[in-house]
Amino acid sequence: MLLLALGVIEIQRARGVLKAAWAGWAFPVLAVIGSSLLFFHDHRAGMHGPNPMELMHRIQSEHFSFAMAGFGIALSKGLAETRFPWRSFFERLFPALLMVLGALLMVYVE
Repeated sequence: MLLLALGVIEIQRARGVLKAAWAGWAFPVLAVIGSSLLFFHDHRAGMHGPNPMELMHRIQSEHFSFAMAGFGIALSKGLAETRFPWRSFFERLFPALLMVLGALLMVYVE
């Protein structure tokens, strides 16, 4: 649901329909919420087979990596839309972090 809400807001912003000041911070806020939810995501139901604790540790480590990438994406997106001297750096960092998250998700295995 977070991704759908985020997509609708960003499409409306891109089309110029949504011009409210809060809309610029919708992406960073929803990204932080989504990243935070990874810390509370439960995988105990699927913990079968040998070394379940080792598997749980690996999954938690992967989720931590996703969350850190998500926090970086949220911060860089918010700062990329704020007028200050480092803005161009964050405009480039935002898509780079999206690619990092995409790469992390491509190698994710449970």
